[in-house]
Amino acid sequence: MALAPDTILWGPSQGGPAAAWAAQLAPTYAPEIPLRGVILGAPAVEPGLILAAASGQPEPTPLTGYMVSLIAAWSHAYPETAAALALTPAALAETDLL
Repeated sequence: MALAPDTILWGPSQGGPAAAWAAQLAPTYAPEIPLRGVILGAPAVEPGLILAAASGQPEPTPLTGYMVSLIAAWSHAYPETAAALALTPAALAETDLL
């Protein structure tokens, strides 16, 4: 059985933004793959709400790692945003692990 010559990216939940980025990078990263479409299945588009749910907790929550990753990624993509304002010095020291 041969595969179809077209490719569609699909990303549910947090995979929605990943699929969007993959589609944006596809023409230069993998131009030989004929990308025909992208499906963003309920991507998280309200990081402020996620931050509100994750912040102010006495102990880390499952959202803590997500927020550190999000802050570090945005600071890398948008250098004018300052991760130092959102993360402790200990967390900043560990962001290279991401």
